[in-house]
Amino acid sequence: MGAAEKLEKKRFTVEEYLEFEKNSDARYEFYQGDVFAMAGTTRNHNRIAKKISRLLDDAFESKGCETVLESIKLEAIINHYYPYPDVMLLCDPNDNDEYIARRPSLIVEVLSQSTMDYDRTFKFRRYRAVPTLLYYVMVSQYEPFVEVYEKQEHSQQWLYSAYEKMEDLIHFERLGFQLSLVDVYQNIVFSKKND
Repeated sequence: MGAAEKLEKKRFTVEEYLEFEKNSDARYEFYQGDVFAMAGTTRNHNRIAKKISRLLDDAFESKGCETVLESIKLEAIINHYYPYPDVMLLCDPNDNDEYIARRPSLIVEVLSQSTMDYDRTFKFRRYRAVPTLLYYVMVSQYEPFVEVYEKQEHSQQWLYSAYEKMEDLIHFERLGFQLSLVDVYQNIVFSKKND
């Protein structure tokens, strides 16, 4: 489970996990009965996630959507997988639970060296089970590089695109939104991959 550390306890039911989390100051992901403590992040990771969240808020708040950061868990697969994406865009008015998002339109993960493979493979395979998800975005914190998977209409196929020039503009046509790499990486000083 990436850089997360598994709790040494018997396997949890979803109900036990949710109750455990309500009484905890830390964040834990749940996968098929196992519970994992979440690792910390870098400042660049935090800056990029906050910046993307602000850009989404500016574009979607007036449309009744809400952007949530990494403190809200996602019910990716009911009773099986509850991760904490870095950023989610929630536009379904019925997605109003205080602790759990269930119907995101867009998910963003800021990639860390320790979780990069996990985010690209394990998480994406499970995020595809979320029926409302239109876009999965992975953002490097080490160089200008953004990867986007877009769910194709009327199919279960996902189209991959990559952007690596600061002047690149990412079009999220199904959401009526665009994002520039300049906006994402403004004032970011890239560091080595050592987190």
